Amino acid sequence: MTDVRRVLVLSAVIVGVSAAVASAAGSSNLRAAEHYVARHCHRGSVQSHSMWVMDKEFKFNALYGDCGGGDGHDQRIWFFRGSHFLGHDDKQSSGEIIGSWRNLNTLAFLYVLYRPTDAMCCSTGGAVSVRYRWNGTKVVRIDPLPRRTASKSRPGRYP
Repeated sequence: MTDVRRVLVLSAVIVGVSAAVASAAGSSNLRAAEHYVARHCHRGSVQSHSMWVMDKEFKFNALYGDCGGGDGHDQRIWFFRGSHFLGHDDKQSSGEIIGSWRNLNTLAFLYVLYRPTDAMCCSTGGAVSVRYRWNGTKVVRIDPLPRRTASKSRPGRYP
């Protein structure tokens, strides 16, 4: 085997091992985050990890979903840097949150909006996109969060 081939093979092995180690670290961070959320929510509640990326280039991640364990409409977002909990999207829950998109430092979520007469199953108030950014020290909300309770003139995160 030539020296060039040896270097290429060794490089490929190093890259493969590095990727496996990074994936294992990302996986353990996700498990730690899921465990943290499970300790703070009711049994039977379901969260999504669709906004979690196991790549160390991504500065922060989030789990989101139900915390009440009932009808699924007690939703929150939990932000993490690695396995370290950074905070929630708000002190109070929302009726429905949908993960929308993300990049290295920004996560975007859709907050489903309800009118006062809407049933929880059937919102008619539309949705608002709210972005959250990691600024190097904390998570910052970029867009205003919709009001929690709907009024006659404005939809809210709950009817």
